[in-house]
This record gives sequence, structure tokens and C-alpha cells, in this order.
Amino acid sequence: MADKLIPKQALDYIKNKSLHPAFSYKDVWNEEHATAFTVAKAMQLDVLSDIKTAVEKAIENGTTFEQFKKELKPTLMQKGWWGKREMTDPLTGEIVNAQLGSNRRLKTIYQTNLRSAYQKGQYDRTMASEAHPYLMYELHPIFWTFYAIIFVYRTSIGVR
Repeated sequence: MADKLIPKQALDYIKNKSLHPAFSYKDVWNEEHATAFTVAKAMQLDVLSDIKTAVEKAIENGTTFEQFKKELKPTLMQKGWWGKREMTDPLTGEIVNAQLGSNRRLKTIYQTNLRSAYQKGQYDRTMASEAHPYLMYELHPIFWTFYAIIFVYRTSIGVR
């Protein structure tokens, strides 16, 4: 059933990302996020690898957040990546009281990675199709909706 819900491109997108340990989300910039799998404060490769593997498994199997949390939380707790802990910022040398794993952070990791993978898969399928030369982005701030139509130059089918 997961095959019908999750495009192959979505799973490939996550699987092809390399591990990028980082202290802060600011350590990985803009386009790097397309090729690097990172979680702020996950400085150990084994912890980051466990999180990435859990995300891949969630995408592949259509795992719910509750199942994702149930399987990953004990591993992170065992490795000491849970709760708050004092850490030294490698760039500034400042000691900070860092939030490592928590239910809220796991939910953010789960939702962010599943959404970005799904959207990447959807984008790749759209670009591969000759039937969809336009993309429409809907931005939904609190009180207004703005529609922007982006024309995608498609040399392969001669649409301008």
C-alpha cells in the first residue's frame, strides 16, 4: 500500500542524501539541504544515521508518526541523545543548554523530512511529464492567499 502513496522519487531523494552532522540548522545552508541529511545537535554519525534510517523506513513503509517515535525514541535514549544537555558550540566555543531528542523534535524531524521528500517526488514527476508545463504555488499566510503562477520553460515540448 505504501507504494501507492509514496512515489519512488521521494524515497530515492532521502536515500541519496549524505549525512551531514551539524550543531545548528544554520550550519547547513540553502541548497545544501537538497543533498545533505542533517539534524541540529546530532553531532555523532551513528545518531544521525539512526535518525536517517528511521525516516527512510517511515517513507518506505508509510509509517505513522506514533510508530516512528515508538521505534526511534528508545535508540536515541540509549545513545544519550535525549533531553537537555550542555554542549559546546564548535564555532563560538560557547556552552549552551541544548535540547537533544524530545517528542516535539521527533515530530518536526518526521514531518519535515516526509513532506520535503514527498514534494521532491511530486516535483520530479511533474517535470518528467509533458502534460504539465506550469506550476502553481499557493502561499497561505494567516489572512490572505497569494497565487503565483510560474511558467516553466520546457524546451523539450517547445512551450514558452
